[in-house]
Amino acid sequence: MDRLLDNAPCGYVIFTDEGIIQWMNGTLLGWLGLRSEDVFNKHVEVILTLPSRIFYNTHFFPLLKLQGKAEEIFLQLKTTSNETVPVLVNAERRQESEAWLHHCVILPVHQRQKYEEEILNAKRLAEKAMQENLHLQELKSTLETKSLELERHYRKQFSQNQSLLQFSKIISHDLQEPIHKIQLFADRILTKETVSARTHNDLLKVDRSAERLRQLTRALQQYISIDAETGMTDVNIRDIILEAARQVNEVRKVSGSEYNIVIEDIPVVTGNMTQLTLLFYHLLDNAIQFRDPSRKLVVNVKAVTLDENIYHHSPERYKFTEHARIFFSDNGIGFDMQYRDYIFKILKKISASDPGLGVGLGLIKKIVDNHSGVITVDSVVGQGTTFIITLPKHHTQNSLV
Repeated sequence: MDRLLDNAPCGYVIFTDEGIIQWMNGTLLGWLGLRSEDVFNKHVEVILTLPSRIFYNTHFFPLLKLQGKAEEIFLQLKTTSNETVPVLVNAERRQESEAWLHHCVILPVHQRQKYEEEILNAKRLAEKAMQENLHLQELKSTLETKSLELERHYRKQFSQNQSLLQFSKIISHDLQEPIHKIQLFADRILTKETVSARTHNDLLKVDRSAERLRQLTRALQQYISIDAETGMTDVNIRDIILEAARQVNEVRKVSGSEYNIVIEDIPVVTGNMTQLTLLFYHLLDNAIQFRDPSRKLVVNVKAVTLDENIYHHSPERYKFTEHARIFFSDNGIGFDMQYRDYIFKILKKISASDPGLGVGLGLIKKIVDNHSGVITVDSVVGQGTTFIITLPKHHTQNSLV
């Protein structure tokens, strides 16, 4: 390391995502009475007091990993003579050579009034932990399990309530319109003795309305019953996309030569095969319906793996697990981003003249929710649309499902 940094009038330490110290400058080593070999490749907790270890695991490191930086964090360091050194830490998370490193600048603050309330609370917890450590661990495990269960129940109830609310609106309005048309045109036919050209036209309208009602009923039945499919297995997303494409080609009467699908490496995830196939079926069907007639449709699918917080409705809680973020992009006509939330509501379309019933994207949103995932969309009019789907790679007994 640079000699100037090694002798800077502040402490400097670098450690990995696992907390392993990679470098510590001479200034900090001197404060603590340590040598470089005493800390290299050791966990950063070796220089922390017990209360600060707890604070590091519950607040400091989760904040640093979530926001990429932390400012004016109060910690206590311990020297080789078991004395404490109160310090303020500014830290930044950086990716270097495909690894995440955490750079921390440390300044001593010996004034007791600058101690943060969190450290005082952590110290009291530490004193209790020393007396009842086993009991504390049991309580922590129970609290974690209860928190996950509460989050799981909240999300399930929220999804069910939204579904019931939307279904109530459908029953009271959207289904009445085609039924009214069927009754109206049927009455016209019954009052006529001969089948005129107008009668023939009325019959065509009856047929169209009946067909729409049939499709709508089938789509709503699919939307309501999708929760019945609950089995989770390891699924290959690439195979699912290819199967969804085969189904779309069969229903739409199109061939694979009419559009291109480019699928890059996508990690295996734990999910429901039937639901995920239906998800990509509607994504591809949506891309075909809204393709740009002036150019050949191209669909690109790729993914990245990243750590995400599984707590979506508890902003003060953190539990990071591996997720697959899938990007499903097309070069279709796109849409105005003011509708980015509107399009995921059941039976909602940007324009009444748009093809389809407006069920597909609402169904996609529900499937993603069933997999404890998140879906967003990014679109540019005239250029295309990208759906971004983030799914947990693994569902365990501690997963939110």
